[in-house]
Amino acid sequence: MRLALTLAATTVLTLIACDEVAAQQKQSKQAGTPATQYWMDVATHSMAGMPAGGFGMPGMGAGSNHFGATRGGGPGKYVDLSLLVRGKPAGVDGTHAIPSGMAMGASLPLRPDSSGRSESGPESMERPKGRLVLYWGCDVNVRAGQPRILDMRTATPAQIGAAFSGKYTGARGARSGPGYSIWPNRENSRQVPGNASLVGEHRVSGDGVPASLAFSVPASHDFMPAVDVTAKGALGGSIPMEWRTVSGATGYFAHATGQKGDDMIIWTSSEVPDAGFGLLDYVSPGQVERWTRERVVMPAAANRCAVPTGIFAGTDGAIARLVAYGPELGRTHPPGTQSPEWSVRLRVWSTGMALLGDEGRGGRRGGGGGGGSDGNPLNSILRGIFR
Repeated sequence: MRLALTLAATTVLTLIACDEVAAQQKQSKQAGTPATQYWMDVATHSMAGMPAGGFGMPGMGAGSNHFGATRGGGPGKYVDLSLLVRGKPAGVDGTHAIPSGMAMGASLPLRPDSSGRSESGPESMERPKGRLVLYWGCDVNVRAGQPRILDMRTATPAQIGAAFSGKYTGARGARSGPGYSIWPNRENSRQVPGNASLVGEHRVSGDGVPASLAFSVPASHDFMPAVDVTAKGALGGSIPMEWRTVSGATGYFAHATGQKGDDMIIWTSSEVPDAGFGLLDYVSPGQVERWTRERVVMPAAANRCAVPTGIFAGTDGAIARLVAYGPELGRTHPPGTQSPEWSVRLRVWSTGMALLGDEGRGGRRGGGGGGGSDGNPLNSILRGIFR
């Protein structure tokens, strides 16, 4: 599979991220907004058949920690930290003192973002070619009225907007960009250890940061367990996805993609039409509860879902992603005031990926079998996507 497989999803998610950065910076100038804002995004990523750091692809393996990996990275634990201080447009040098349970020393350095990222990036991206073919629902058979097809070669902006309309969290979280001080950064990008725990006392300091910016993370908001998902079955048939329920999960969402020629095949677990790109992100517990009632998100007790028969037949392979949404922690100081000095928002989730098809290798722990020089078919597909 090629990078075109995920180009449409990347475009949409990049646009959302840019909008959120702009919204955060605009919000920081509004009355009542804390003078100092701090975000922590926390993630646990896993892949069926892969241990943490189990493959060495650029940007995906052990030792390749970078800001934004909480949104998607190789197996392991990740944290994104983002500090915004009003009146410091160039950002500040800051320090996040961490509990000993993180096993990363006494603190992490926060540094102004120097990546040079441009918010106009999506404008220069190539328009996807071919069609987007959307299926949805946990069912053995393709339901009546499916699929929905969008020809990207002829689609109008309105048609593209309609195709991607669906649930979008709109949540503010850790972001990079002008004015933000972040970790990981160029100075320090240590991989979070597999035994790391956030539980304990945290303190943030730096130029313009109130001395009172300290908070405690309880066990209920620690790293979530890894998603343990399997997806065994031939691409020509229905593929059952099964997983162990994840402690602390508020709900689940499954999304799979494959490519057939120039067509990008998309399937989501939603019971109503939704391409799901806005759901491959942190979602607040309140939104999860609402979208579960609307049959877009699977409930916390769910542990299985069927990919309809034959929708990925004829593809080079397909990759499924299961998201376990987690809790959020919000703190302001002084609490209950109209103009707090600072705010903290911590978001937690866990995600798991699995290769679909190929009679059981699609979820078999430990991999094995052909498809790549190292004998693991998931490596072969991932190299195709990220080459």
